[in-house]
Amino acid sequence: MKAFNTKTAAVFSMALFCFFFVTSAAIPQSAEIHPKKHDANLYGYVDANDKWVIEPRFMAANPFLANGSAWVQLGKGKYGSIDKTGKIQLALTPDVYEFESVSPAGAVVARAVVKPEEYYPFYGLVSEKGWIVKPEHHDIKAFSEKGLFQATEGRGKSSFLLNEKGATVMKFNGNIVKRFNDVIVGTLTKDGHSHYGIVDMKGKWIVKPELNIIFSDERSDYATFVDSNGKCGVIDGNGKIIVKPLFSNIQLEPFAHADLTAASDSNGKYGFIDKSGEWVIKPQFHGAENFSKNGLAGIDFSDGEYGFINTKGEIVIAPKFIDGYDFDDNGYARVQASDGKWGVIKENGEWAVQPRHDDIIHDSQIVDGTALFFVEDNGRVGLINAKGDWIVKPSWFDFGRFDKRGYCEVQTESSQYGFIDSKGKWLIKPIYYYLEPFGDNDYAVALAPGKHMGLIDRQGKFVLEPVFSEISMFGDYLVKVIFENDSDLRNYHYLNLRGEARVPVGYDPKREK
Repeated sequence: MKAFNTKTAAVFSMALFCFFFVTSAAIPQSAEIHPKKHDANLYGYVDANDKWVIEPRFMAANPFLANGSAWVQLGKGKYGSIDKTGKIQLALTPDVYEFESVSPAGAVVARAVVKPEEYYPFYGLVSEKGWIVKPEHHDIKAFSEKGLFQATEGRGKSSFLLNEKGATVMKFNGNIVKRFNDVIVGTLTKDGHSHYGIVDMKGKWIVKPELNIIFSDERSDYATFVDSNGKCGVIDGNGKIIVKPLFSNIQLEPFAHADLTAASDSNGKYGFIDKSGEWVIKPQFHGAENFSKNGLAGIDFSDGEYGFINTKGEIVIAPKFIDGYDFDDNGYARVQASDGKWGVIKENGEWAVQPRHDDIIHDSQIVDGTALFFVEDNGRVGLINAKGDWIVKPSWFDFGRFDKRGYCEVQTESSQYGFIDSKGKWLIKPIYYYLEPFGDNDYAVALAPGKHMGLIDRQGKFVLEPVFSEISMFGDYLVKVIFENDSDLRNYHYLNLRGEARVPVGYDPKREK
C-alpha cells in the first residue's frame, strides 16, 4: 500500500488551500457574466438570463475578474485570458501542460515544453498577467510558506530563491536540497559527486560544501552529518557545527528528547554524548537508540541482549529480549522475546501484549481513546489493542494508518481495499482495487472495479466518477486528472469537485464549497 506521509501531505494540502484563499480574496470577481459548460464539453459565458454572451469554445473557463479579464484554456496545454467580448488578451507561449503550486500572491509554478521536439519541460512562474518568470529554469518549486520559490538553472549548477514577483532574493552556486530550520541544506557538484554544506538566506556558504551528506528535517533543531572522511558530527539550526566529526556514527534526529544522543566510537561501541561532543555515558554497548520522551533509550547490550537505560546510564529494564524498538510517544515499546515472538512492554518493563506474534509492525496509534497495534501472523495482518485482545484476527494482506477521523485503509485477501474503524468494522466496504488515505478535505482517490480512478467521500460515494487514468488533488478543492481515453499523457485537466473544468490561475475555492 502506498505510504502516506500525513504530516507533509496535510501541511502541503492546507498550504495550497490557504494560497488559493488569499489569492481569491485579493482579486475581486465580476458577476455580470459567468462561465457555463455546453453539451459539447466546451465552455462559454452566459449572462444573468442564461443567454450566451461568449459562445462555448474553451476547454476550461474561470469567472471574470474585476479587471474585466478571465482565464481560459484555449486548447491542449494552451492557456490565456480573454475580455468580456471573448477577445483573447493574452496567450501564454510556450504551451503550458502542467501547473504545480501557487503562492499567496497568485504566482503559479507552470511546466512548459519550450522545445516540443525534445520533450524536456522547463519551469516558470505565471500569474493572471502572464509569465512572471519565463520558463527557462530546469526546476522551480515552492520553498516556504512565505511565498518564496526555489529555482535551479543548469541542472543544479546554480540555485535561486525567487519571490512571487519573480525577483531574485538569494542566489548561490549550487543546488538547494531542503530547508533546515533557518538555513538551507545545499550541494555543490565536484568531480561528478554531490558535496553537502549549509547556506544562509543571503546565499553564503556558512558550512562549506565538503560533507558527504546531511540528514536534516525542516523543523528540527539539530542534524547529523557525515564528512568526507566518513566521520559523523552534528549541526544546529543556525548552520553551526556543535559536535565535531569525530564519531563513527551518530543516530539521526540527535538531541530530540534529551541533551544526550547516541554515538559510536572508532571501535563501533555505542555510548551517549552531550552537545559539546563529550562522552557522558561511555561507549560500551553493541548498539543504542536515542532517548524517547519518557527518558529511556533502547540498548543492544550484546548480540541478542536488548534492554533499556535512563539518562544516567542505569539499567531500568533488564536486557532479557533479543531485539526491540525504542518507546513510542504513547509509552509502549515493541520487543522480541527469546523464542523469536514479538510483544509489547510498558515503561515499567511489564508485558502489555504477551510475546506471541510473528511481528508487530508499527508503533501504537491512539484511536477513540484506545492504543492499537497492527500485527502479523502466518503472513496475514490483524489488529489488537494494548492488552493484546484481538479486534480483528489476521485476515488482511496490507494496511495503512488511522487518520484523524478514525479511518484506516486495508487490503483484503481478495486484494480489494476498504476503510475500517478502530473496532475493525467496515466504514467503507472493500470494493475498490486501490485506495489512498483521505486528505484534509475528506476525499480519497479510489480505483474502481472497472480499473479507472475517481474520487470518493467518507461514505464511499464517488464525488468524481471513475473515468480517469490518473487523478491527484491540487489543493483542497481542485483535482488534476488525465481522462481514460486520452492518449496524450501530458494532457492534464483541472476540475473542481463537481467535475467542472477550471484553470488554476486566479482560481477561487470559495465558489466550490
